[in-house]
Amino acid sequence: MFPVIEPEAFGRGAVEAQAMGVPVIASSLGGFTETIVENETGMLVPANASQELAAALERMIDAGPEGRRGMGAKGIARAHAHYAIATLQAATLAVYQRVLAGKRTSQARGDVIDSAKEQNDDSLAQS
Repeated sequence: MFPVIEPEAFGRGAVEAQAMGVPVIASSLGGFTETIVENETGMLVPANASQELAAALERMIDAGPEGRRGMGAKGIARAHAHYAIATLQAATLAVYQRVLAGKRTSQARGDVIDSAKEQNDDSLAQS
């Protein structure tokens, strides 16, 4: 359980719990809203809301061992699909590739603009 009242940027503890097959109950803040899939890998509750937190805990208990195991299995699958080292490395490299492609595009655009300016300057000089 992660009943926080301040948002966490990533919510690493929730991902680690899911990777171990443990369903998570957390405040609906920050990174938890991206790492926990409501009623699939865990439950989200409003921050600083003890009644809702207690109700989520009751629902988790009422789900029984099979329900919690199923939620845990979905958590394992999600953690491996989204947060495995190879997945994160590939995502990081994709960002770098997009940035570099954009830089090349920007450089190409800059070259075109510089060329147009030169042509305009030449035209003005000849006038």
